[in-house]
Amino acid sequence: MGSNVGVGEVDVKLAKAGWESAFRDHHADLVRLATFLTGDHHAADEVVATVFVRTHDKLVGVADVRAFLRRAVVNGVRDAHRRRVVRIRPMPGAQGSTDPVIEGALIGDQQRRVWRVVQGLPTRQRECVVLRFYEDLTEASIAEILGISRTAVNTNLDRARRRLAAELEGER
Repeated sequence: MGSNVGVGEVDVKLAKAGWESAFRDHHADLVRLATFLTGDHHAADEVVATVFVRTHDKLVGVADVRAFLRRAVVNGVRDAHRRRVVRIRPMPGAQGSTDPVIEGALIGDQQRRVWRVVQGLPTRQRECVVLRFYEDLTEASIAEILGISRTAVNTNLDRARRRLAAELEGER
């Protein structure tokens, strides 16, 4: 006698197991990535939750789940920025202006100053900086995730470095 489990049920069970594994293995890292990209832990948490809801049935057969989810988070952050009509930004130097999660991750005044300047970078430059220096990705990986050329990645990183240097030098 055969099993009463159909092929479709097996596929659903495999998809659910893959999704649960991906969630368990990558959720915290993806929230941190999204927090660095958005500057807002609550918004980051929403983006990552949305990514997991949207990808629950798309992870089966994905060779590099982490890269797939990382790309989905970057795109989710972009979508959230596009949808946001009004964005309240804290004044530089204001007490409590940094998200508590980020505040805990950063040590010292220099890191807080760098964080404020990074948050002020144009979106593409901020994405490149976070993916390069937080995620420690190569220019080729960044280019693939963002859907741009390696030259564009290098250009954005160079512009971001110059802006960071100029603004941080001005604060001394």
